[in-house]
Amino acid sequence: MYMVDKSDHILITGATGFIGSYICRYLLHRGHNNIHALHRGSSSFELLGEDREKITWHECDMLDMISLDKIISQSISVIIHAAAIVSFSPKDDEAMLDTNTRGTRFLVNAALTHNIKRFIHISSVAALGKTTSGKKINEDAEWVESKNNSPYSISKKEAEMEVWRAHAEGLPVVILNPSIVLGAGFWDKSSVKIFGNMIRGQKLYPAGSNGFVDVRDVAYATFSCLTTNHIGNRYVISGINISFRALMEKIAQVYKVKPPSFEIRSWMIPIAWRLLSFISLVARKATVFNKYSVISSSKKWSYDNSKSITDLELSYTDFDKTITDTAECFLKTRNNKYGILTFK
Repeated sequence: MYMVDKSDHILITGATGFIGSYICRYLLHRGHNNIHALHRGSSSFELLGEDREKITWHECDMLDMISLDKIISQSISVIIHAAAIVSFSPKDDEAMLDTNTRGTRFLVNAALTHNIKRFIHISSVAALGKTTSGKKINEDAEWVESKNNSPYSISKKEAEMEVWRAHAEGLPVVILNPSIVLGAGFWDKSSVKIFGNMIRGQKLYPAGSNGFVDVRDVAYATFSCLTTNHIGNRYVISGINISFRALMEKIAQVYKVKPPSFEIRSWMIPIAWRLLSFISLVARKATVFNKYSVISSSKKWSYDNSKSITDLELSYTDFDKTITDTAECFLKTRNNKYGILTFK
């Protein structure tokens, strides 16, 4: 079985994004100095800090099959695929499905052509099946077709199908499925937005619960996939199962503000997602709220991380530390529009 060495050339997609930037910085922190990364002309490099200069950059779109193939042919041994479009706007659905699925197909095909030694795919628990039995969701949860599956979930599921197909054709793959990822990043994007919303006096909280994980733990898990041999496996990466109310109360405690006090009840859900979508349209600002996210956050999802602890030897960051580190970073950097957490 191939063992990844620090001299190996590693290509990371999505390196300028939230999760990808932490993976890049952590691998550099652990002595992997031959890091290559893709970027687009419009990419922002702030989340990488000074480490940006230690990376070999390749300007390339994920849908540019010819350029992808050329880059991978240049001594790349390992690929970490962290790039994906995450959007809750219906206008982005087609582009998201196209990039997340077709882009992954192009990437794994090039990886097969050039005999890549290890392919780590950063997916999401959104690609896993859901259980209505109240049991924790694990790696074996069966996907069920439903009108409540969001376009994002479908795109991640279809991307995984491309990865598994490539694995059947001989590509050594590992898939990571993080739950909701928390940490410092661009304060106005994705799950990171909750830290800004709380200090602005958010009054409502969803009735449901979910799995949450520190973004640094996703980086640790990725590194572990380089140093262990668990090819052909997938792993739920989730540090804690907790209600949205408890999460918001923890953030409010750090900020020393009042926590949300009004639950979004079931009868409010159809009104809530339509109202929030309308406000987003009028304000011309993207929102993390739509039909799928509001419905999902009203349900109680719970994830089983035991396989990741056993196989990848993960020791998840204490959740209170995640909240404290991120909230304090927000208070220090919110005027910069982004923040960066340090590693252990």
